[in-house]
Amino acid sequence: MGVLLSGTALLAPLYQVHLATETSLQKHVGFGLFFAAPMAGVGVTRLMGRTSSSRSGPSRSGSSR
Repeated sequence: MGVLLSGTALLAPLYQVHLATETSLQKHVGFGLFFAAPMAGVGVTRLMGRTSSSRSGPSRSGSSR
């Protein structure tokens, strides 16, 4: 899934570069960022060292009497 999202994120801007026009480059870069955002979220989550399996439950205050 990551490869598909990354490839789609690069597809439109690369095609615009291939055409050698700047007419809709900003629109195509925005389109690519839409598909790159989920992968960026996964990368930031991994950098912070948090995954869904390592989350701890809510802490219980006052239970250490």
